[in-house]
Amino acid sequence: MRSKRVPQFTIRGGAGSGGTAEPTCDAVLTSTLQAHLAQVSVAENEDTRKITAQAAIIAGRGFDA
Repeated sequence: MRSKRVPQFTIRGGAGSGGTAEPTCDAVLTSTLQAHLAQVSVAENEDTRKITAQAAIIAGRGFDA
């Protein structure tokens, strides 16, 4: 089985280490969680849209169909 490639980040120094542009663990984790939340929100919006469309179709036909 092939393993997934995971991005490698080098964490150097800390606060006040010269203003390097390298991402910190906290920043990487935060952006990853935000991206996942955005994907989940899009999926929920698609589900809601489908449910609403079906409800509109049923309401338009009446309940005797």
